[in-house]
Amino acid sequence: MVGRGRFGTVADGKGGDMPTPWRRFLLLVGATGLVLGGGGPAPVLAAGGETPASPAAAGPVAVDPLAATSAAVGATSSPAAAGKGHRVSYRGVSLDVPSDWQVVDLAADPSRCVRLDVNAVYLGDPGPQQDCPAHLVGRAETIHLRPASAQRLAATTARPTTVGRMAARTGANPVGRSKQVWFTSPNVEAEVFWGADEAAVEAVLATAAPTNAPTTGPATSSQATSGQATPATPARATPARTATDAPLGVSRSLAGEPRAQVATTLPSATASTASTGATTFTGMGFDTCAAPSVATMQSWFSSSPYRAAGIYIGGSMRACPDGNLSSSWVSQTTSMGWGLIPIYVGVQAPCVNQTGLATIDPSRAAAQGKASADDAVSRAQSFGLGAGTPIYYDMEGYRSSDQACVQTVLTFMSAWTAELHALGYLSGAYGSTSSLMVDMSNAVAAGTSGFVPPDDVWFAHWNGLQTLSDSASYPAFKDIFWSRGQRLHQYDNLTETWGGVSINIDANWLGGQVAGSPVPVDYGPNVFGPGGTSFVFTGSMSYWKPNPGQGLRGRAYSTYSNGATESNGATWSPQLPPGTYAVSAYIPATRASATVPYTIKDANGTVVRTVNQSTVTGYAALGSFVARSGSPITVHLGDNGPSPTTAQVGADAMSFQLVANVPSAPTSVSAVPGDKRATVRWRAPSDNGSPITAYTVTASPGGASVTVAGTATSAVVTGLTNGTAYTFTVTARNGVGTGPASAPSAPVTPLPHGHLVPVAPVRLLDTRVGTATNPVKVALAPWGSLTVTVAGVTGSPVPAGAQAAAINLTVTAPQTAGFLTADSTASGGTSTANFTAGRTVANLVITRLAANGTMTVVNHSGGSVQVVADVEGYVTATGTTSTWVSPAPVRLLDTRTGTATNPVKTALAPGASLTVKVAGVSGSPVPSGATAAAVNLTATSPTAAGYLTADSTASGGTSTANFTAGQTVANLVITRLATNGTMTIVNHSRGTVHVVADVGGYLGPTGSTNQWVSPTPVRLLDTRTGTATNPVKTALAPRASLTVKVAGVAGSPVPAGATSASINLTATSPTAAGFLTADSAASGGTSTANFSAGQTVANLVISRLASNGTMTIVNRSSGTVQVIADVEGYLH
Repeated sequence: MVGRGRFGTVADGKGGDMPTPWRRFLLLVGATGLVLGGGGPAPVLAAGGETPASPAAAGPVAVDPLAATSAAVGATSSPAAAGKGHRVSYRGVSLDVPSDWQVVDLAADPSRCVRLDVNAVYLGDPGPQQDCPAHLVGRAETIHLRPASAQRLAATTARPTTVGRMAARTGANPVGRSKQVWFTSPNVEAEVFWGADEAAVEAVLATAAPTNAPTTGPATSSQATSGQATPATPARATPARTATDAPLGVSRSLAGEPRAQVATTLPSATASTASTGATTFTGMGFDTCAAPSVATMQSWFSSSPYRAAGIYIGGSMRACPDGNLSSSWVSQTTSMGWGLIPIYVGVQAPCVNQTGLATIDPSRAAAQGKASADDAVSRAQSFGLGAGTPIYYDMEGYRSSDQACVQTVLTFMSAWTAELHALGYLSGAYGSTSSLMVDMSNAVAAGTSGFVPPDDVWFAHWNGLQTLSDSASYPAFKDIFWSRGQRLHQYDNLTETWGGVSINIDANWLGGQVAGSPVPVDYGPNVFGPGGTSFVFTGSMSYWKPNPGQGLRGRAYSTYSNGATESNGATWSPQLPPGTYAVSAYIPATRASATVPYTIKDANGTVVRTVNQSTVTGYAALGSFVARSGSPITVHLGDNGPSPTTAQVGADAMSFQLVANVPSAPTSVSAVPGDKRATVRWRAPSDNGSPITAYTVTASPGGASVTVAGTATSAVVTGLTNGTAYTFTVTARNGVGTGPASAPSAPVTPLPHGHLVPVAPVRLLDTRVGTATNPVKVALAPWGSLTVTVAGVTGSPVPAGAQAAAINLTVTAPQTAGFLTADSTASGGTSTANFTAGRTVANLVITRLAANGTMTVVNHSGGSVQVVADVEGYVTATGTTSTWVSPAPVRLLDTRTGTATNPVKTALAPGASLTVKVAGVSGSPVPSGATAAAVNLTATSPTAAGYLTADSTASGGTSTANFTAGQTVANLVITRLATNGTMTIVNHSRGTVHVVADVGGYLGPTGSTNQWVSPTPVRLLDTRTGTATNPVKTALAPRASLTVKVAGVAGSPVPAGATSASINLTATSPTAAGFLTADSAASGGTSTANFSAGQTVANLVISRLASNGTMTIVNRSSGTVQVIADVEGYLH
């Protein structure tokens, strides 16, 4: 492969950019006649004894890698017949070898590299670890004789034939310029490779004969069929070819049906364990010419920072054979945790810098690119590398100034990529930045028609830098191209020793796709170092030297101090959750003697900590630092400092241990709506090691928010829109940052809030006679609606802008049974006054008003009905600071038995009035100064038809409780109180009547809380059918109680925290006479809805709510009764 040196740019023998010193070394070697594969007579190997070969440890590369060695087991070499070179024999197979071919005995030198870029014959199996240069590319004529593996060869040598004078099975790969010959009788395999001269290797194979057979010359084609040795003829015979100009077949199981252009005469091995798919990996990798042994890979995995390895899987310019590489090798190494970089090196650019390489035919560039991809996939499958694997084409450096050559390369690479994609593989391209990367980038930038860019690029620039950018040196190779985890960088060539095993490697920094799933070095939780995630060296790796066995995981590095200016460094940049972390640097025991700066950046800025490494072994604390979202912690070690340049800087692990985190999420978040606002409450969370400094409450929708101190557990969010449902989340912040948001609160709806203002009752509507305010004189038609002017009109005490009004609604002369609704629109409201034909019924409703100050009454019956509406108060947001209070209901008056507060025990006489003590009297919850009270007024045992009025004086009031002789009727009245705290009840009938008065609330003189809210009326309970809020579907049993959910429950407009609610309570289908009570508990309340058997009765009650938002209804009768509850407002 190619690179670019830090000592200056010189084209190497392969057309890449090579460091000047290495180039000088090659020139020197060549000048002395030691250039690799040089001429001279081949050494003659003397016949040796049958002694087993002993394995040899890997050693340094010899100056002449093909020097003569001792005799191989069963191998001999003698002068060849007719001056053709040497006769080489191996385990019963003899060949005539040209005199200028080297003969290498691998049994005697098992670490010798089997190289395909020199003319040679190799005898025997190589050792498990060959000593090969990493950067070999090219091909000469080579034959490798070794013991055969029948299991392996059975799949790759398909055709029985005769080679020379011996029976054999053969297979060929013309695209890869290789073939295999299995001499079946002696069970010897010949791996055959060629560069430019296929005829040369075929001529050698044609001389194949049993060791003791005549060697007068190659067999003729007729002799080849019989296997008989006869005198040679001058003509050169060529072994029968077994494949067309196409690669081995592509496995159906991994790539679908074989493509028509792919020959299948040589079936490829289908991997039993396919390493499929690609992983984007960031970290250190290497590539080398020959696949290291499994043992070496295990040693390096256990001791080195490398986690990806480049392996040559095929190609006509491949300089090392498979060697250790097999599907088993792939399976074992990927199971260890290695990522693999499959490399295919075939024909090269027509203008390639390196001499002696086969080149692309410009007229067949696309076909050759496609054929190369087919062959690469076949080879990948044979090694167990299945669909989804990236395969990188090695395109050596070439002259980019030759535009015709550039176009040929782009055409070839496009066909390579397109075919790999068609076969289910990913395409990679390896090459020099100065040629292939720049040319492909220019094609991408120009949108060149027909160019298909590879999925990943692997650029060679031997600058020693662990970086994925090269735009500073080559601006055309822009960082925006192949920028999403699609780059690999080959930055140096070197020999490293890890785990006691040395390998010459090309070093790479990866940020792209590899086969398998690389496992980074594990330093422990939140500890990072060489070979692990979140670590990279800066500056040239030529100066960072491994320090094996030292450091936390034995993978430390060192460099020399550079004085005042930084030259090299190391950076730790973990992606940590928000938190405060104690950061410590691990100092190796050796080669760490300098005083060095550690620069730490965090959410609070940048600090520098100086450490004298000579005084520390193990962890050195750097301090505590804060990571926040978007502001990570990074640590950079520089080689600059006060130390002399002989001092060494050690780099190893960095620990980031959490000492404080962002706060946890607040819990128990609830909200109470107000007028264009909401009060939100929560429970404080754990501060996780750092005190909470603030809370932020956020509304949804809209995002309105408020921030309060860290000691608060409630906040008011303003700027909300009335009528819109909101949820709220809360976050806590401490010195580390802002923690996660709480779960959202239950939705609440802000509504207009106001104070209830009582007024002298005024009749606003009477359809029998008309009024000045509403002069309608016609009964309300069946199913008809009537808009009634209430606020801001002459004759009404209700001012413009009022939000709601307390209206006593009376039905009289109904023709059929039914009920009325009253609300701001005809579509709103729930049943208010339930009636039967001919019966007069009254009920108080606190109804919302439309923006123009009106309410709409709807007749829900099949007959006409007369309607009377008397206003008793209104709700406004301005003009008063009075406070509504809902105490426990108390009976203040009962003329049948007397009470402590009002001991009257006589029925109210015809036309008589009775002054009742309400405020500031013993036994009453209403204090002195109260200006109004909500009193449930019940008329019972009347001797004649009539009605009651209640007000601060006898002359005030309008009809409240309408009755007939013998009927018990109740209605809620909001009555003004006289200055002495009394109200006056008047009997408007010609007979006597007993009166019961129960107080359920009052209006205090001052205060800003307990405001009245009038939402859209909602039915919360219907025991006949059930509701979503209260799904009870059973009549209330005799004397039984029912707890009803009112506040803070889905389906109810009443929020959690409400203290009272105005409920229109309807009793229907009672089987016996009685009444209902409603209060916060079963023991509370007074008679609210009085009924007789079969009668439907409704009454408004302002009921207290329990702390859990419920009220309890009790059936005070000996029969069952169905109950309906409609909420019309609440006290907040």
